[in-house]
Amino acid sequence: MKQKQYHIAVIGGGASGLLAAIAAKIESGSHCRVVIFERNDRVGRKILSTGNGRCNLGNTVIQKENYGGSMVEKAFSIFEQAPKTEAYFRQMGLICRQEEHRLYPYSNHASAVLDVLRLQLETLQIDVICNCQITSIIPVKNQFCLQSDMHSYLAEKVIFSCGGYAAPTLGTDGSAFSMLKALHIHCNTCTPALCFLKTEPERVRALKGIRLFSQATLYRNGKLLKTERGEVQFTEQALSGICIFNLSAYCNPEGNHSVYEVALDLLPDWSLERVQSLLWELYALRCEFPIEELLTGILQKRVCLQILKQCGIFQKHQRLVSSCSVSELEQIAACLKEWRFPIIGKGDWKTAQVTCGGISAEEVRSTLESVKYKGLYFTGEALDLHGDCGGYNLNWAWASGWWTGTHAAKEWNQNNDKD
Repeated sequence: MKQKQYHIAVIGGGASGLLAAIAAKIESGSHCRVVIFERNDRVGRKILSTGNGRCNLGNTVIQKENYGGSMVEKAFSIFEQAPKTEAYFRQMGLICRQEEHRLYPYSNHASAVLDVLRLQLETLQIDVICNCQITSIIPVKNQFCLQSDMHSYLAEKVIFSCGGYAAPTLGTDGSAFSMLKALHIHCNTCTPALCFLKTEPERVRALKGIRLFSQATLYRNGKLLKTERGEVQFTEQALSGICIFNLSAYCNPEGNHSVYEVALDLLPDWSLERVQSLLWELYALRCEFPIEELLTGILQKRVCLQILKQCGIFQKHQRLVSSCSVSELEQIAACLKEWRFPIIGKGDWKTAQVTCGGISAEEVRSTLESVKYKGLYFTGEALDLHGDCGGYNLNWAWASGWWTGTHAAKEWNQNNDKD
């Protein structure tokens, strides 16, 4: 059977793949045949799950400290030249609103984002082939043969937009990386990111359900790696919340012999000396009360008890605040400023929101084209770049999709003109 021929093929119908196809078609024109191959029964499933179903589709303030990975420098060159997310989607008929620099569709439903993308695909007459998992990319002369279980296709330009490993139930299970391995394209080690961090259960079980504002700092072998400020959530065996999610990409306790710890500063706007002074005020005010009342008014009761227990001060027999020694008050103050939790693991791919790691920056040109295979491009989460919570990863999906689609089409146009 004759193989169907396309000019530009996009493997993966996620956020970056959809933008890549749209940008490619707009740049190349109606004479260019563009197709999307999607392994799921429909495109954009992961878009519907972002922002708790609201789709935090971007952030209006993008800084390097919000990203990690080998692609940071190349990514920011692209961010500077790519259209702004809100303006680009407005051209497709989507209106947005902002919450502290975070972009959401005005309707507050992720389906609105996917719907305008689908309409754009239809308007531009981009072919979409669902339930089609491409399993190999084979360079053939000046094009590529794309093979699935049932069919094979030919394409002059290929854009790899298969995502990473996170959220495998939505189709991004990392299996597509086997195609890259066959092509000898180097990928940096992939680990779950934007997920919870496991700690010793006895340290957090009594705090289950509590949300606590603090400054969270991640240490590896005693060396500071990253600091975040925000709300920490406690579960039976883990630390969670956005600030913990942002630390998780820099923590790999199961992959090496490093020792990781998270320290929580429960009074980040106060110096240690000021906290010590506060405790002496409370000591004088409550000296005849049980010791568990020392921190009342500062923290929730269960948090107070857990801190006292961790300091070895709260015991089964009753003690009064007046029984606290100078060293014990100093110990409590130190714990309030640096409450340490050993990290013994983190969430798996099912609970992670994005992938840390992926195709190394050394494997791609500034256009995100492969340095080894002319005409093969990469987008989004497949590349070694991860962002913080807050729309940063979708910012990269849209920008990298637009960038590769535009450059693949420009290259195709030049080749077509020569013909």
